[in-house]
Amino acid sequence: MLAASDTHSTRKSPYFPGCRNDVLSRLKRDHGDADDFHASFDWLYTEWISSGTLEGSEQAALLAQPTSLKHLYAHHILIEENEVFPRAALALDNQSLADKGRQFSSRRK
Repeated sequence: MLAASDTHSTRKSPYFPGCRNDVLSRLKRDHGDADDFHASFDWLYTEWISSGTLEGSEQAALLAQPTSLKHLYAHHILIEENEVFPRAALALDNQSLADKGRQFSSRRK
């Protein structure tokens, strides 16, 4: 008998053909984490510029966050390139793939 997490991980997404929901959940969570990093970094940087100084823990966070964000993006991109995109290429015809590309592009504008 499969555990609930096992059955969840094997379900496929209707939005990303061939991709497991757990992989897509991870990517979505990465986007939220990246948003949090950016917001925190913006706040710390603004605080530093406006006050001219940061407390030790804030300074450490400001210095560490770009590296943390870089690692998050690197892992996220590997998942996309090794799992999501190849599976989508196998599951979608050229027109559908081009449509998906336009959808993603329009969200970034």
